[in-house]
Amino acid sequence: MVSIIKYLRSIKLTFKLTPYLIACILLVLGLRFGGLFGFYINADGKGYYAYLPATFIYHDFTFNFINKTEPKYYPKNMICDFRGVINGSYINKYFVGTALLWLPFFLAAHLVSLILGTPADGYAPIYQYAILFAAIFYLWLGLLYLRKLLLTFKISEFRIAIVQFLIVFATPVIFFTINNPDYTHVYSFTVITIFIYYAKKYIEGRQNKYIIGSFIALGLIVLLRPINGMVIFAVPFIAGNWKRLWNIIIHAFGEWKGLSIGVISFLLVLFIQCIFYYLQTGHWLVWSHVDERFYFLNPHFIDALISYKKGLFVYTPITFLALLGFIALFRKSLFIGLSLFVFLIFVIYAISSWQCWWYGMAFGLRPMTEYMPFFAILLGYSLHLSLNSFLRLFYSLALAFTVFYNSVQVYQFTHYILHWESMSKENFWKVFLRTGPEYNGYLWGTADHFFEPRPAQTLSDTLAVMDFEHQPNLKNLSDNAHSGKYSLLLDKHNRFSPAFNDSCKNVINSDTTRFYVSAYIFSVSNIGGKPLHWILTVENDSGAYHYLSLNMELPPLSQKSWIKTAGLFNVEGKTSLKDRLKICLQNSSNKKIYVDDIVIERFR
Repeated sequence: MVSIIKYLRSIKLTFKLTPYLIACILLVLGLRFGGLFGFYINADGKGYYAYLPATFIYHDFTFNFINKTEPKYYPKNMICDFRGVINGSYINKYFVGTALLWLPFFLAAHLVSLILGTPADGYAPIYQYAILFAAIFYLWLGLLYLRKLLLTFKISEFRIAIVQFLIVFATPVIFFTINNPDYTHVYSFTVITIFIYYAKKYIEGRQNKYIIGSFIALGLIVLLRPINGMVIFAVPFIAGNWKRLWNIIIHAFGEWKGLSIGVISFLLVLFIQCIFYYLQTGHWLVWSHVDERFYFLNPHFIDALISYKKGLFVYTPITFLALLGFIALFRKSLFIGLSLFVFLIFVIYAISSWQCWWYGMAFGLRPMTEYMPFFAILLGYSLHLSLNSFLRLFYSLALAFTVFYNSVQVYQFTHYILHWESMSKENFWKVFLRTGPEYNGYLWGTADHFFEPRPAQTLSDTLAVMDFEHQPNLKNLSDNAHSGKYSLLLDKHNRFSPAFNDSCKNVINSDTTRFYVSAYIFSVSNIGGKPLHWILTVENDSGAYHYLSLNMELPPLSQKSWIKTAGLFNVEGKTSLKDRLKICLQNSSNKKIYVDDIVIERFR
């Protein structure tokens, strides 16, 4: 009996270690596959992050230092100015909360840089890695509190471990931890989890430390993303019934000391943002998103849920499966089930009312990431449902599939398969669960034409000519040639032509460099549509960060003639001298297409 008890305790301990295991997995994945385009600080994240170098390195709240740091570390097409202008003064339109949570990691990176003598400019690789470590740390912390929270709902340790795993690997949480650790969502996820836990503990035990913790967490929630302050409307659900909610309100005002300290702490946290507003504009309160707003009378509610563009249930289907938990919640209490249902409806309504309801070039409906603690509760309850063996097996397989599905989509997003902006029903099903290299850039065409006339410019350089006469090692050579003896066969087994591959320092010579590409093509079968794609990438050691595709719309090809296809790439922005530019031709169809006499030119 003693040995059985020890065994059961060891299993329980293993379940408790789930957050540590997940953090280790994410650290390995983040270092190996994380970031975007070789950086952990990108796009909106530059705005969240800029408060730190502005305060501790440059002492510049106009943020003009980015005019030097951006070209030093980022290609021009990745340069992002996150500032607006209010009364003639620059203002960072993003909020300071994320930078506040990053502060210990930033200071550690800065100290190490100073000790080692590496660039202490706030953007060198060590600072980039610090943001990855911060995201993993805060996710780990959030998972610890998620376990505590789910225990208060009487969910077993085993099911909590499953929920923790699903919430990370079947939702955008993993993406915003290792690929976009510079966005605010994983930090908001953690702080919202802490808020729910402390609020529930205060309601159950009425201890002042929990109401103070709740208010500090609420202040951080607002400081991270003000719209998330609406989490306060989840308090009825947390309370469990109207009577308990009313009693706790009466108690809070009766025990005014804890409430007063909590409110003051909340205001002090928010005052941090006011200080930075004043340093930037001379005003304590401003609307930093100068030309952006909510349209509450015109929400895209249905789009936010089921559209192919960014629908929550389409890109994160585990949230739909989690709704099964409402059955258990409504059985437990009509008030609890209805209050959570109304709260989630309100959240989706508010999020979908933003003028850019799909929230730009990001994975999934990203603002819902921070509300995953509520879906975790629903998942926990759904796993407690009494189902027959067939339904339980089906539900378990569906949950497992969401992990696979989410992993594939993260891969697709980071490899130019899912389009960041223009997903539609047609495009979605074209690349559904596709991960082959032939789908990289498949939806990213920048031109749809059969032939682009050669620009009337006299100054040009011929960078490459591929006539396949002197490449005997190519396995897919054919004696069906446009000129000479050989051509290249592109089919489902050999989709890509040899790539022109050279250092950017040799081929990028201005802010806009134009590349003219042409080739002769021949097919035994009639092929219409867009089977051929000219693909241009700019790559560093972490992969491609700039991707262009020219989709060649061809007339029916016949075995009687060779047809010329050509296009023009405009590459804007100077790139790092260490990076490489590649150009190749791709056949995305399963038909045989012969290619000959590829020519790649650059115009000066």
